[in-house]
Amino acid sequence: MRDGPWYGGRMSEQMGWRREWPTLAGLTVLGSLWLFLVNQLRVEWSVNEQYNYGWFVPGLSLYLFWEAWQTRPAATPPASKKGLGLVLGGLLILLLPVRLMLEANPDWRPASWVLAILVVGITWCGLYARGGVPWWRHFAFSTAFILTAVPWPSVIEQPLVRELMNWVATFSVELLTWLGIPAQARGNVIALPGQLVGVDEACSGVRSLQTILMAALFLGEVYRLSVKRRGFLLAFSLGLAFVANVARAFVLVWIVAHEGAANLSKWHDPIGYTVLIVSLAGVAALGHALRNRTAVSAPVVEPQVGTERLFTPAMGSPRVWGAIFIWLLVIEGATDAWYRWHEWHAVQAMPWSVQLPTGAEQFRPVKLSEVESRLLRVNRVEAGAWLDSGVEVMTYFLRWEPGRTAAQLARLHRPEICLPSAGCFLRSNEGTWIGEANGVTLPFRQLVFDFNRTPLYVFYCLREDRVIEGAEAGEDWSIRSRWQAMIEGRRNQGQQVLEVILRGPQDSSQAEEIMRRLLPVLVKAAPVKN
Repeated sequence: MRDGPWYGGRMSEQMGWRREWPTLAGLTVLGSLWLFLVNQLRVEWSVNEQYNYGWFVPGLSLYLFWEAWQTRPAATPPASKKGLGLVLGGLLILLLPVRLMLEANPDWRPASWVLAILVVGITWCGLYARGGVPWWRHFAFSTAFILTAVPWPSVIEQPLVRELMNWVATFSVELLTWLGIPAQARGNVIALPGQLVGVDEACSGVRSLQTILMAALFLGEVYRLSVKRRGFLLAFSLGLAFVANVARAFVLVWIVAHEGAANLSKWHDPIGYTVLIVSLAGVAALGHALRNRTAVSAPVVEPQVGTERLFTPAMGSPRVWGAIFIWLLVIEGATDAWYRWHEWHAVQAMPWSVQLPTGAEQFRPVKLSEVESRLLRVNRVEAGAWLDSGVEVMTYFLRWEPGRTAAQLARLHRPEICLPSAGCFLRSNEGTWIGEANGVTLPFRQLVFDFNRTPLYVFYCLREDRVIEGAEAGEDWSIRSRWQAMIEGRRNQGQQVLEVILRGPQDSSQAEEIMRRLLPVLVKAAPVKN
């Protein structure tokens, strides 16, 4: 008997699950994709203070999507989805090589951008399948807003930030001179009598710039400003970020000039956060004012009512969502298997450490500032400066224990990134120089910087704890070396950095000769002590 209340209730329950299954399947797949993207970006958000604001962006993106959902247009699914299926399939296939690349190179920002674009593109495919062009256009901004939290590629960020910091230093010096404080701009460093003050210590750049740009884009969407007014809000945000950083640099240098450099670390963060809060308040005030001016003429979209779902069978059957989810699991499994197989064949590199020559002429230990220590998050550091036959030598030895952030932290603070913050200018890259000492072979990148019209010869070596037989020595962070790291399956290894800076050699040949003499004194073939 099948017409009783029990059977009817059972049928109703099954029909309800069938209606909800596409929603659950779609949310599971897209949620997994977005969680994977956030998991990739969170490392940079954690280790780079310039991108700490990224932790707020996923929540803001969800808020923008929810607001857009309240005013969504009528869905007009495309008549044919064959072309869409090809695009979606291509995006899903590309996830595998990108995932493999990022496992070995978590710090490579172009790969992070490719991953973010793939995730946004897959989301756009789902929106187009569900509601056609009207839905894609309506939800495009909210689903692409996550891109504001993706770190800028270094080829764009470094020159831009360096130029902005130079301008900040120049304007700050003009203000200080006008007030009777003798100061001179040396790149992005302000020189006072007897001391130097960086515009922003430890190479963090103009760290409020990206935060303010993100806030301007968010407010422009929340207030539904016109394109012209959004452009005006962005331009105002850029100007405000510059003025705020000039004020910040001016106040810090004023404190150093009147109270001494010892109080710099005490005021560094409070002034930085105050400037950031004031800047965000200024952007919010202008955004609100622009909204009030357009409130009468702004188009009003009536919210959709009813029980229309985001995910329906028209957006893809549960089998399609299931196949996509299985493919995501395959990507994760293949990635882990690839690196585990290579790690099984890897061997422990010759353990080595550094012993500073404390008995050298005019030796003095060098200690990292509180800000530098927080940025580097290094497990072990030894640094010192001394004279060697009239040549000034400064040496840094840094050690990061194995972990996902080890490679990112080590690569984030390379000489060409950090030294410009001390007023140095990269003159040339002399390539790889191989040094040997006490049975240890170390490949150094040899760079030449200008500091106050004096050449600095920098030898920089980054070594991992484990090596692959036949693998090339050294790392130059080129595209070729990035691919090589992926092919050789190197990930999550402990990192050691030895950086030697020489001031005084006549040329590169003399600098290399000094290094040949110094290395046997510095480098010891012994296990690293934590």
